[in-house]
Amino acid sequence: MADLLEAAREIDGYCRRQGWRHCIIGGMALLRWGEQRMTKDVDLTLLTGFGGEERYIEALLKDFDPLVADALDFALRNRVLPVRTKAGFKADIALGGLPFEEEAVNRATDYAYADGVVLRVCSAEDLVVMSFSEVKRTSTAWRRLRCPPHARTPLTSSPWTSVRR
Repeated sequence: MADLLEAAREIDGYCRRQGWRHCIIGGMALLRWGEQRMTKDVDLTLLTGFGGEERYIEALLKDFDPLVADALDFALRNRVLPVRTKAGFKADIALGGLPFEEEAVNRATDYAYADGVVLRVCSAEDLVVMSFSEVKRTSTAWRRLRCPPHARTPLTSSPWTSVRR
């Protein structure tokens, strides 16, 4: 776990030195909020906006090894840049630009995981929303779950409004 914390500190520190707005998400964030689970990588949202992502990607590729061919094109197409840290761990850097992502980064706070390892981490509420959208995107069980047409009702507001602080 100490090596993974070092990898997270490496990515977090890099973003801080660049003056970039970001936050740790995924399994490392889950550790902060009390759920012990095995995680093998670092997930981070980097607020890039839309239209200027290349400068962030190019800078990251100067200091981190890409894990995919044509990493710049891949990152622009998928809005995520998978890289390997110097500590040898995978890091998925999500290119944030949506209003929710900006709000999540704004709400993120520093948390000390260990002596000398302070990371900027998303809030528990934002982690729940991000986790739900990831499950929805990747889960075959979720894709099989369908509501019958007669039970569908249009949403008049976002189901996540109660998640806001």
